[in-house]
Amino acid sequence: TNGFSIVGELDADGNMPVLTGEMHIADTWDGKNLYFENVCFDGAPTATSPSGFGFTLQNKNGGTKDGKEIGDITYKNCVITNYTKGLMYEWGKTLKIGKISYDSCEITNINVDGTVGGDVFDIRQATTIETLSFVNNTIAQGMRTFVRFDAGSIEGLVFENNTLYNLNFVD
Repeated sequence: TNGFSIVGELDADGNMPVLTGEMHIADTWDGKNLYFENVCFDGAPTATSPSGFGFTLQNKNGGTKDGKEIGDITYKNCVITNYTKGLMYEWGKTLKIGKISYDSCEITNINVDGTVGGDVFDIRQATTIETLSFVNNTIAQGMRTFVRFDAGSIEGLVFENNTLYNLNFVD
């Protein structure tokens, strides 16, 4: 297969389709790319998940395979909001990821009250990432730590033309 992509179609008022919840990387993932464009990811509480959702994308509950290959992960012109902990979480099993890019996204209300983590990009094991890129984004409201790496490596970090405001950074 060629990975997985969602490209949202804006309605007449310019609203994006909304995906509520979080994504988990399963052991059966084929190692190809993840691509998202014109989609709103919302981690706010729902009737079936009254405490809301932690991360947009995580490996913690995705399985037991170590050294999982992901390919590139791209968010373009997306809204990512209302997650209680962050954008990505790898815990317990290593990943090998190509480029991760956030391009022209609005990232808001991530762990706004500072009570349940908030390490926005949280890597705990020997995961490798080719490039982590944030370009032309608005990033606001919340966050304890923007990038947390306990182990592993990022070969390149790009952070250009972003607007930041009302961030909590306490670590």
